[in-house]
Amino acid sequence: MTDVIEQCRKIVEDKQCAVVGGKMMDMQTASVIVQVYDGLNPNNQRIMANCPSIDKMAIRAWKIYDRVRNRIRPAR
Repeated sequence: MTDVIEQCRKIVEDKQCAVVGGKMMDMQTASVIVQVYDGLNPNNQRIMANCPSIDKMAIRAWKIYDRVRNRIRPAR
């Protein structure tokens, strides 16, 4: 599924939605997938790239993104 990551990079680069793995992917989701993938170590990149479906990959990426974003927010 590394070609999925490359397709997500193209979506972000072109700033256009596109069909990836038979599903329509928006730019924001593609951006989150790419950011999370780039932040992982090589072993975890392999695990993410071997995700069984694009839906599960997106869900996992959003969960990781939310955890990181919430951790670095300033306390109010």
